[in-house]
Amino acid sequence: ASRWLLKKTGNRVLPAVLLSFLLTALFCTSIDFTTGMIANQDYSLWDYRALPFNFMGQVCLQNSTVYTVAASLILWIFYPLMDRGLRRMPRSFTDGLFFALLGVYAFSALLHFMYVGDAGLIVGDFVMKPE
Repeated sequence: ASRWLLKKTGNRVLPAVLLSFLLTALFCTSIDFTTGMIANQDYSLWDYRALPFNFMGQVCLQNSTVYTVAASLILWIFYPLMDRGLRRMPRSFTDGLFFALLGVYAFSALLHFMYVGDAGLIVGDFVMKPE
C-alpha cells in the first residue's frame, strides 16, 4: 500500500503519508463503528457516550486517533522492516516459525475454552469425566 501511494503521489513522501493517514483513519473508524453496531448494540462491551467527539457511543476521536497512528506506524515502518527481515531468512525457517506460532495459537485457544470443573475436564460443551 505504501509503495502504491508513493507511486500515485510522484514519490513524494509527505503527501503519501498524509493520504494514507486519512485513508487509514476512515478504514479503522469504519471497522470500529461497524463492529460496535453489530456486537455492542446494548453498550455492554464499551460505551463512549460520555466522551467528547463520540459518534453514537460506538467510536470516539481518541480511540480512532490511536488506531490510526498505530496502523500508520505499521504500514510505513514495522511492515517494511519485517518484510525485509523475513525475505532474508531461509524458507524452511519461516515455514517452521509459522507452524510454531500456529501451534502456540491453537494451544492457547484450547486453553481458553477448557477448564476443570466438578464434572471433570470440560472443553466447550464436551465433558470428559474421570473414572
